[in-house]
Order: sequence, then C-alpha cells, then structure tokens
Amino acid sequence: MNRRRFIKGAAAATFTIGAGIRLAAPSAGAACSQLRHLSVNQGRILSASYRAITSDTNGAPLCDVEGAPIGLIDDLVGSLSARDRFELSAGLVLLEQSPLFLCGHWSRFTALNLEQQRDCLNKWRLGPRIGRPLFTAIKELCFLAHYTEPAHWESIGYRGPLVSGSGVATALDAPYLALLAPGELP
Repeated sequence: MNRRRFIKGAAAATFTIGAGIRLAAPSAGAACSQLRHLSVNQGRILSASYRAITSDTNGAPLCDVEGAPIGLIDDLVGSLSARDRFELSAGLVLLEQSPLFLCGHWSRFTALNLEQQRDCLNKWRLGPRIGRPLFTAIKELCFLAHYTEPAHWESIGYRGPLVSGSGVATALDAPYLALLAPGELP
C-alpha cells in the first residue's frame, strides 16, 4: 500500500470515527475567516500547531508578537501544487482526529491543551514513518511563517538582510558598511 492510499483511507476512517465523537470546537476567530487557500478548520488546526511548535516549555510565545501568522501560512499553502495541497488537507484531517487513536485523548487536536497538543505532535514526529512527513510539513510551515516576521529575528541573533530592500543604507547596514575599506567598491 502506498503512502497516498494510506493517507486517504486513514483520513476517511478517522473522519467517520471523529464524526461520532464531535465535541464543541473553539471559535475560529476573525483571522481564519479571511483565508483563501485553507478552510476555517484547517486554519484552526495550523494555528494550534503553530502555537504548540513556537512557544517555550511554559506555553509563552517565543516573541512578543501575538497570534499565529495564519494569513502568511495560507499564502505559503497557496504556493503549493494542487496535489500537495490535497495531501496537506488530508494530513490535517488526520492530525485533527489523531489524539484518539495515537495519544489516547478523547478530544480533537484543536480542543486539547497545549501540553497535550505537543504530546500529539511529538507522537507524529517519532511515530510510524508514514506520519513523519506530515509533522515535517507542518513544522516547516510554522517556522517559515514565524521567522518571516522581522520581530522574531532577534531571538536567533539575525540582524536582518545585508542590503535593505530599498537599496538605501539603514541603521542595520552601518556595521557592514564600516567593514568595507574605502575604494573597494567599483
């Protein structure tokens, strides 16, 4: 059985099982209602994943910027091929329903607390080889969206691009310009 067939079958099975266990889901929020490439439910799943992946061990965000950049994640998903978007969609359905069969929690992924969400994502990360690509894709989307924000650069010691987008020297460019000796540029 190949990976796509397994994901499709598992998604259908978990959707059927999950329909009987439906719990009250938290509200989607205004950010998820504006999405172009993701559904509101997919936005909620990715927002919960972003919060679990990019917060410290106490649940505090790694930076002062509030909320998940779900709009940016939506744009990144929009740049994927139709086939990759379909596979991500099926994987998100599996992730939403997985706490029951993977972690033993009687709730959907988005209804779990932060520690349980981390536990569930960790089981996807370390679990069967079939689930690892889903965790990797979600992690990469979250980190790409997280570090696209200039406010997050300081936490990893990145001071910004060497040349500003306008081509005019800024305060960030000063240390680099000071290293250049006069007459080295044409």
